[in-house]
Amino acid sequence: MINKLKDNLKRYEADTGRELCIFVYHNGSELLQKYNAEYDLIFPDIKMD
Repeated sequence: MINKLKDNLKRYEADTGRELCIFVYHNGSELLQKYNAEYDLIFPDIKMD
């Protein structure tokens, strides 16, 4: 699912001319350790630890 979401976001970039910075975290702890308050959008997995 991560790769599918990234592919969709890359397609959005190409379609709109916008540049996105995409960061992937594999669990909640990793997200909290590296979280940046400047993120505009987070797609959490419902089953994420």
